[in-house]
Amino acid sequence: MGTFLRDSFGHHTDPAGYGSSPFGFWGQKGGIRQAIMTPLLSSPLTTPAWGAFFALIAASGVLATGRSPAALALLSAAIAMAATLVKPHATGTYMAWYCGLILIGICAGHRARRPGSKDPGPTSVS
Repeated sequence: MGTFLRDSFGHHTDPAGYGSSPFGFWGQKGGIRQAIMTPLLSSPLTTPAWGAFFALIAASGVLATGRSPAALALLSAAIAMAATLVKPHATGTYMAWYCGLILIGICAGHRARRPGSKDPGPTSVS
């Protein structure tokens, strides 16, 4: 497990390695961006940016309770967008990760809010 974490997350986030890539938003570090991406402990996953990302995931779990499928798609899109922001190389360029979820959330949400239609609300499966 340690090898997997080091070779996947560590490879992409370590400021001494691939995480120091000059491409993307974080690659041009300086000032607040440098502070946000500087690890607080020995692990590159201990930066304030990763902390905010993990907090978003936890908050999304709370916010998702009882929501419609459209809202779940939009929450998932927010997590996917945030995932592209904490990745140092080519920050924000993986739009395919979240564009489909945004479209589902917007289109499904619009369909539920049409005049004369009733939002069925959360459904449960027995």
